[in-house]
Amino acid sequence: SGEAQKNHAPFPADILAPKPGVTVNAGAIQFSWSFSDIDTSDTHTFDIYLDTKDGSSVYASNYTATKRTINLSDPGTYYWKIVTKDNHGSTSDSGVSTFIVIE
Repeated sequence: SGEAQKNHAPFPADILAPKPGVTVNAGAIQFSWSFSDIDTSDTHTFDIYLDTKDGSSVYASNYTATKRTINLSDPGTYYWKIVTKDNHGSTSDSGVSTFIVIE
């Protein structure tokens, strides 16, 4: 037997934009986040959760970039979070962030 293989879950993503609590105009909104992982050779994908209720609805799965432009035309409070996944099945959750869309 050899040494046990260890994998660490990626750190929770840091929400960069829209920043928590910010008010933005309806239209094309740039979402961005950053992340890190002790296991530098891991590959990562992201699940984007976005809705006007509680941030539990998946908007996009297995997304590979750390930014995405999303068109939002309905005013109101939006909830979103990022779940970071590595190629070993480990995940981390950014926690829900909110922002307000106005017309």
